[in-house]
Amino acid sequence: CREPRFPARVLGVSLALFLIPLSLGKGEGDTGGEGLLPEPLPEVADLLEKLSTERQDLLNVLAVLSDDQAQEHPKGEWSAKQQMAHLVEGEPEWLGWALSVYHRPGITVGQPPEVEQPFLREVAAADSKPLAWWLRRLGRTRAHTLQRIHEINLSTADAINSRGVHRTWGDMTVLQLLRGIYRHDRMHRDQLLGQEQSFTPRLDASRTP
Repeated sequence: CREPRFPARVLGVSLALFLIPLSLGKGEGDTGGEGLLPEPLPEVADLLEKLSTERQDLLNVLAVLSDDQAQEHPKGEWSAKQQMAHLVEGEPEWLGWALSVYHRPGITVGQPPEVEQPFLREVAAADSKPLAWWLRRLGRTRAHTLQRIHEINLSTADAINSRGVHRTWGDMTVLQLLRGIYRHDRMHRDQLLGQEQSFTPRLDASRTP
């Protein structure tokens, strides 16, 4: 099944929402000369690109759905709207975990392994909202994520490799936690397309109950 491609503006949600100028290195802790911005690390440049492209790939899949189709439950699975609600709730959590580790290396974050499915607060009522409403929520959430990334200094290897412990996934760096945001998009894009997941999170076996 080939994924459809559509213009950046999809049902009122523009890719421009996600392309906030990100002059990394001018966030907190930067004492460099005015106007002198370091080149972003390759890993950070890749992160920012994928935060935009993976979200656009997801929007491309959602663009072909009518409102009725977006609330269908194939084989009893979550509807597209419910998956969007789950993503909208999960993104700030992943971001918050990354920021916590950035500010306090070694901290423990995240839900415990016995919580099999987090980010459920808005899922049950998701079908009652219009598809366009959820698309706008996705746009605002991603714009906020990019702005928060802009506000911290990820211009050094020490910053992106600061480590913490996730209660389910084990040791993770700031960069790995931020990558979790776009990988979550990818997982649900695959689910919407009825494809096998191209990414599967690794569970820390030592933390299973």
